[in-house]
Amino acid sequence: MSRYNTAKIIKNSIYALFTIIIIGYALYNFRIFIAGPQIDILRPQNGETITESPLIRVQGEARNIAFMELNNKQIDTNEESKFNEPVLLYPGYNVITIFAKDKFGRTVEKQIELVYKGEDSNNNIIENILETATTSLETSTSSPVDSLEEF
Repeated sequence: MSRYNTAKIIKNSIYALFTIIIIGYALYNFRIFIAGPQIDILRPQNGETITESPLIRVQGEARNIAFMELNNKQIDTNEESKFNEPVLLYPGYNVITIFAKDKFGRTVEKQIELVYKGEDSNNNIIENILETATTSLETSTSSPVDSLEEF
């Protein structure tokens, strides 16, 4: 083998290696485009019944996103792509919506359906309404009948 052939083989090998590295790098980064935005909700679980406090934390991980919302409120992720946001539940049935969008405009949406059953939560609400109504009637100087006769 001559020196010319050896130099040509080394030169072609370097070009081939460089081409393989470029293609490999492009394919590695293309996986983000292929996967699109992803949301994994760790807590709470869909269909869960909450009985402790109406204030819960929605925890999860979001990958390949540029923008994210929780119940139409923009939220951010930390350096590890995790989020941990507080949500106040209403008594009864609740739906929490998480929306994410990537830099290519593709979107993903996840919903969590929860039921909040606090200790006598419905009774407490009714008691608060009755207490407020009773207090306002007691502080009133005229009776409801007098108010109606004025009209």
